[in-house]
Amino acid sequence: MFTSSDDEILHKIEEQLQKNCPSPEDELIRLSKIAATLPDDETSARIRALVIDIDDLTAQTRWNLGQALLLMELHPQILENPEPKDLVEKIINEKEMPSKS
Repeated sequence: MFTSSDDEILHKIEEQLQKNCPSPEDELIRLSKIAATLPDDETSARIRALVIDIDDLTAQTRWNLGQALLLMELHPQILENPEPKDLVEKIINEKEMPSKS
């Protein structure tokens, strides 16, 4: 499915992701072990659910960052910021609204 150049790009993205946003596996494991030793009550159950949410959020964040890096690598033109063609585009680029409304 992937060509060798695709594999090279994916490898480059994985290296960038690992360098700039390494997986916090060790910290998540420690946090999970702490949560697992808490007593069986409602507060501890909430804490355990939060640990799962933190793990999920971390995975989603790293995945989205990896996708952004891949898009920037495959389509570098999206990083370009061309000059606006007219006054309305200039105002929208600066203020994100064409008027004060």
